[in-house]
Amino acid sequence: MEIVQIVSGKGTLLLGSIIRNFEPGDILVIDGTVIHCISPNDPEDYVRSKLVVDRNVFLQLCRKDFFKNGTLIKSDRAFFDQVDGLFKEINKNVNI
Repeated sequence: MEIVQIVSGKGTLLLGSIIRNFEPGDILVIDGTVIHCISPNDPEDYVRSKLVVDRNVFLQLCRKDFFKNGTLIKSDRAFFDQVDGLFKEINKNVNI
């Protein structure tokens, strides 16, 4: 599973046969086994955080029907800031 937080930039998400627009603050939850493509309108303005999680572990933590093929979550600024903080904390604690 891929969890992608859009930090800046707008664009289009192809998820299977579904096409959606995305913008800053959106969170994409994508089943990696589904054909998908993220296409920013302006690649130089596009910034995202991405987390890849084992599908089986992820599904144990979530309702399986909600994330069947993937979803796009629209968020308000407070939720965006909270998720952004989580990604920053993860990034700070990752040893490469």
